[in-house]
Amino acid sequence: MIRHLLIVGCMIAFTFSICHSQSMVIEGAPLIPAEKFDPARDAAKDISDAIIEATKNNRRIILDVGGNWCIWCRRLDTLFMNNKDLARYMHTNYIVVKVNFSKENENENVLSRYPAVKGYPHLFVLENDGSLLHSQDTGELESGKHHDHDKVLAFLKKWAPGSPKTEFDIKSGDTLFTMKKYYFCLLKKGPKRDQDSLTVMKLQEEHLAHIGKLVAGGNISLVGPFDDDGEIRGIMIFNAESAGEAERLESEDPAVKAGRLSIEIHPWWGAKGSKLP
Repeated sequence: MIRHLLIVGCMIAFTFSICHSQSMVIEGAPLIPAEKFDPARDAAKDISDAIIEATKNNRRIILDVGGNWCIWCRRLDTLFMNNKDLARYMHTNYIVVKVNFSKENENENVLSRYPAVKGYPHLFVLENDGSLLHSQDTGELESGKHHDHDKVLAFLKKWAPGSPKTEFDIKSGDTLFTMKKYYFCLLKKGPKRDQDSLTVMKLQEEHLAHIGKLVAGGNISLVGPFDDDGEIRGIMIFNAESAGEAERLESEDPAVKAGRLSIEIHPWWGAKGSKLP
């Protein structure tokens, strides 16, 4: 696990320095939509053509993996056919490539580039240069016997071009890591530390109660003090939408309000689900 995390860290450093639109590129013409999964299509070429088109138009790419045999694939297609707002939003922001998976053609060579697919349809979101951003299990977008309009729209908006990048997927060997932006908070000695011992004890109790409230609310993923008497007293990793939200939450800490502690917040990327050994 440690080796994997080190590899992921290196890969991150390098990383930083569905249904209707795909097909052949004709010089001087836009992509021609392909409305069905086709075992005879050259998926590798379709993806290459999509990268060219997405780069021209500042769009991202969705790989819609499935087959005409798949009832849930047809249900996802139907959702877009019946909801023009979804189709419009998708095609404004993405080039969609339908990658066939069936007994006639499993597209093994193409799909081996991406994380393993457990069910169909499955969606991969690519940056316009073809790099993987996200692997989406469409089961998470279902509601009863159909795909949920609002869940699908939220998915499309989350990964659309120009949206703040808060997550991305990265593959290390056979392991897929979802990297997420957290907010790393340093708890430091504050400007006012002349409280008497009784006040310090009370502030410490209130400080711990505040932390307990944040943990219970899912606002922090990791917290702990340093075991020395240095300027930095502890750390907190916030699961927040922004640095501003993290600052607002920790500014409510009684020890911060009293000036005994101060805070310093930085955006930080970590693998979702990581655990300390």
